[in-house]
Amino acid sequence: MNGCGFQVPDATWEEVCRLAARLGADPGYPYPWEGLEAALGRAGRRLPLIGYGSLMDPGSAARTIRPGAERRAVVAFGARRVFNYAMPYAVLTRLGWATDTSARAALNVYPTGNPADVLNGVRIEIPEADIPALRAREQGYDLRPLACLDWDEPAGRPAVGYVLCAPDNPPDGSQRTDDALTPQPDYARLCRDGAAGFGAAFEAFYLATTWLADRRTTAASWEAAGGL
Repeated sequence: MNGCGFQVPDATWEEVCRLAARLGADPGYPYPWEGLEAALGRAGRRLPLIGYGSLMDPGSAARTIRPGAERRAVVAFGARRVFNYAMPYAVLTRLGWATDTSARAALNVYPTGNPADVLNGVRIEIPEADIPALRAREQGYDLRPLACLDWDEPAGRPAVGYVLCAPDNPPDGSQRTDDALTPQPDYARLCRDGAAGFGAAFEAFYLATTWLADRRTTAASWEAAGGL
């Protein structure tokens, strides 16, 4: 498998596909993640979260996750990253960002079940004590498991990481996605710069595997056309 220059040996790819197929039947934790802290406590482990947007930026992540959490650059399989989460105006105002009515999309992820659909991000081991702050920050996002590989070890053993996924039709009726929106520029710049912190190749991978809400335009094409 060779996706955007990330080359996975055949034997590792077979492992990724098997793990992705198993995880496809796992519903994860629908928002507000009931039972998550109890499950982590029973297992004696942390939440392996794959931050694929603003959480890639250490400064942004530090507003929610206390220093000391392990951070590893990874590639995750079986989902697409899309700019269609409607950022609340209150959040934009608090951050001092532009509040354009149409240019206010943050990133979202849609599991596809196809391991060839990939995205990159940072796998963060989040302690149980930081889950409430994360829950407050990521309102409306479910937690779904994906197979992932370390960016620096494409021949390594695949692991499990959780991504934040906002459904189009949540059970509580709180619509948080909107395919008519375009990326919020301050947020988009923060995400791109966060990816760049892991190197030029990681940044290029991010731009090539991030889509606008039309599912046809990549972030790379959008930026090249003057989006930022």
